[in-house]
Amino acid sequence: MLFLNMALAAGLSAVVIPIILHLLNRKSSKSMDWGAMQFLVESLATRSRRIQLEEALLMACRCLLFALIALAMMRPFVPSTSFVPWVVVLPLGLIAVAAFGVSFSMWHHPKWRWRLLVGSLGALGLCVAFIGLEKYLDLKRFGNLGEQDVAIIIDASTSMTMEIDGVSNFDRARQEAREIIDSGGRATSYSIILAGPSPEALIDSPLNSRLELYDILDDLKPTRGAMQAFDALTLASLVLSRGYNPGKQIVVISDGQTLGWETESPSRWNFLDDAFDNLPSRPKLIVRNLPLPANFRNVSISDLTVSRKVVGIDRPVTINVTIENTGTEAVSPSSIELTVGGEVLSDNTIGQLVPGASETIRFSHQFREAGSYEVHARVVVDDELKEDDYYETALNVLGSLKVLIVDGNPSSRFIESASAFTALALAPGSANAAQVQTAAMKSNEFLVEPEVVAATEIKKISNLFAYHAVILADVPRLPESVAEELSLFVKRGGGLLVAPGRRVLPEFYGSWMGDEATPLMPAELKSEAVNVDDAGLAPAISSFNHPALKLVAVAERSDLSSTAVGAYWVLEPIANMDGAVNVAGNLNNGRPFMVERRWGRGHVIMLACSLDINGSNLATRQSFVPLIHELVYHLANPSGLQLNLEPGWELSIRLGGGSDSEDEDSNNGLRGEYFMKRGFRDRAGERIDRDVNFHWGDRPFRGLPPDNWSVRWTGSLRPRYSEEYEFEVHTQDTFNFWLDGVQIIKRRGKGSLPLNAGQLYDVRIEFEDRRGDAYAKLHWKSHSQPWEIVPNSQWLVQRGDFATMEKVLDLNALGPDGSRRMAELFRGPEGMIGKVSGKVMTGLYYLEIPADQKNSFSGMLDHEGRIPFTVKSNTAESQLMTWTPTDIEFMERYVSLLQPENSEQAAGILLGESFGEELWKYLAVSVLFLLLGEIALSRWIALQRRTGLEETVDFESMMHPGKAFDEQVVRLKKTRN
Repeated sequence: MLFLNMALAAGLSAVVIPIILHLLNRKSSKSMDWGAMQFLVESLATRSRRIQLEEALLMACRCLLFALIALAMMRPFVPSTSFVPWVVVLPLGLIAVAAFGVSFSMWHHPKWRWRLLVGSLGALGLCVAFIGLEKYLDLKRFGNLGEQDVAIIIDASTSMTMEIDGVSNFDRARQEAREIIDSGGRATSYSIILAGPSPEALIDSPLNSRLELYDILDDLKPTRGAMQAFDALTLASLVLSRGYNPGKQIVVISDGQTLGWETESPSRWNFLDDAFDNLPSRPKLIVRNLPLPANFRNVSISDLTVSRKVVGIDRPVTINVTIENTGTEAVSPSSIELTVGGEVLSDNTIGQLVPGASETIRFSHQFREAGSYEVHARVVVDDELKEDDYYETALNVLGSLKVLIVDGNPSSRFIESASAFTALALAPGSANAAQVQTAAMKSNEFLVEPEVVAATEIKKISNLFAYHAVILADVPRLPESVAEELSLFVKRGGGLLVAPGRRVLPEFYGSWMGDEATPLMPAELKSEAVNVDDAGLAPAISSFNHPALKLVAVAERSDLSSTAVGAYWVLEPIANMDGAVNVAGNLNNGRPFMVERRWGRGHVIMLACSLDINGSNLATRQSFVPLIHELVYHLANPSGLQLNLEPGWELSIRLGGGSDSEDEDSNNGLRGEYFMKRGFRDRAGERIDRDVNFHWGDRPFRGLPPDNWSVRWTGSLRPRYSEEYEFEVHTQDTFNFWLDGVQIIKRRGKGSLPLNAGQLYDVRIEFEDRRGDAYAKLHWKSHSQPWEIVPNSQWLVQRGDFATMEKVLDLNALGPDGSRRMAELFRGPEGMIGKVSGKVMTGLYYLEIPADQKNSFSGMLDHEGRIPFTVKSNTAESQLMTWTPTDIEFMERYVSLLQPENSEQAAGILLGESFGEELWKYLAVSVLFLLLGEIALSRWIALQRRTGLEETVDFESMMHPGKAFDEQVVRLKKTRN
């Protein structure tokens, strides 16, 4: 607690006025030795304690009255981050004043008088010490406020567009930013950061020109999606590091939503803490949270999905639009509109949505041509937040999927072989192998183009990479060269389905390796198939956890559970070395029905049953056709298109599969630079390392010393899932690990970071050996995968910054705001990748392809010859979840957090002024009540004493016999009679 008018502290001396009056009244009374008065005083001795208590209460009340008046005039002030609560300091001071006054009312009791005096002076000293400490800490917090660089972060998220009293919070934020700049000192420089899903520094380094700053503020526009506050703070620290002033401050003007602040990620905030420490002076985080309405109407579109991962022109697809009431009032939307390829679909059957309720509307649509499409959804509703009433996504529709079916028993009749049943399921109506190969191409009726080839003829296939999936139907074994090519095919994103029959050789599949140390198959086949006498063996639908199996099992009229299994292979899942093996479903005897594993970018699926009629009647079930289709859709990696991107610092659009060159496999791993000494001095050599899974002993190779050498790895990391990943290194030496400049591990131990699936992250790892055994093993895990060594398939020697990719073409991209951005097309191991530069916003983009290049992108273009893609918006922004005390407590562990109530207070902080709450009004009310209490107490004491004076004292006459004498006389008279 501080005081704004310390000059009026002299007013506290008024406390001695009632004490002086008390002492003067006590001296004015004179003692007289009058016998009758002496007798009167002794008769009232029993009332002395009550009188003394009355005097003490009256003295305390009068002293507190003067003290409160003086304190109110001093204007006590409580800073928002007060070190000692005012409910401790203020009562402590008032108790000291009361005890000081009461001590003088105890004049005739020296023992208690001195105790009260010493106690009051001690409490008063403690109170003064607390106030002095508060002032010292406050001045220290606001020190170094002369020449400053200030980064102003303006929240540009969806919720900032909500209007309150006719003005949006975004416009308020711009105005408050202008007021802060206006009130700043001439030596203060400012930078402005627009904080949306991908924060943007509108000024690279702080500048002092007010006119230029005002022009930037006038041109600002909000973006859709959530503010990535943590990324904005990281960018602010980078911008502040480029300024020349010693003082550094950060101002955030937002609406107080917790989304984007990442208060669940201590490792990220540790990084920010280190970034702040590296600045010339540690900045304060000044957060001005604008108010949100307590009650509002809002319905938002929270999701838009399609029923299948692979969409073709062969059948309708279901498009699901989910709407949610994120407001505080019940709302009835008028309708939902879906626009696909220029066709508008509408649904007006939506009823009333109560707060928190959601509903999914399903539209059916069949695409007539292959290519890329933009899909728009809009909810027609009268609510207060318009920006979340619509949703866009981009969708690639395929004209065909090429599937190679390898027949392991070509000598059997076509209609009896597993390849025939599979081919007919993919292209119904074909009578023989030749018709199967051409049936789908003659009509748009079927998406899949199957091609059947005998296992003995597979070496004649010139390019396996022309297919999207390969099915091995009862294939005993494959030539070694074909097996190696299939491993590479899967690793680059292809799909492989293995359906064993009675002819398969378990030893071949058991020895089929994806690389030198990893089996390709997800399960080991036992020595022979198991014949079943019990006719009740069937797939256990309740155990299915694979998306393809679930879609078929829950379909209407599904008869998959009626499959009678007469023979099956026992599948023993391989040791879960990389967390990629999944038992997708079981038979009802508990044995696996289907096992899947991930290998590189592709998948391998192994079935326990054959696809012919010798081991089961699966091929005769109605569910067989959709089952084969769904498995092929799941396995196929049609073109590698990534049309819906997560926000990021830059946009990278993957437009095609990987290169078909044989040396692509060498790109997996990390580039290691080895040095003779610690500190990365005296370079000894360079090599490509598969992963970070080493137990060197004393050194990696001859030529390095046994101790004190070092190695630096660089490259890229490609996560599998869009989740938070936790990393942990096992080592006894120094290990530092960075992703995109964010340090995840410092020296050793653990760290975590949210990552996006498929995105390339720049990697730098620095290892410094000391003495003893040298080893380093880097593990990772996420919600969808257990702990594992980060596998070779996810490391790329290729840097994620396009530095070593081959540039193919310069393009233009049209953004959501209608402006054009520069774009470049690169060719690399990830295939064709487009890089878009410029301001990143959420919404719909178009990559414009030159006319002479359109043939190279057939199947990817929309009807206007462009490639649409979107930057996704975080729909959780519409829920308006504001900071909680837990969020604030978390952030205060890492930063000096201040929360001014208006722009004046924010500007005052930058000028070195404190802010908080004044208490004078509370003291004024206390004076009023204490005055009334003093009057009541004085009146009560006066009445009590007046009543005491009216008590009669019976003095017996000295000349008259006493009462006892009279009673004795009466008794004697009675005796005589």
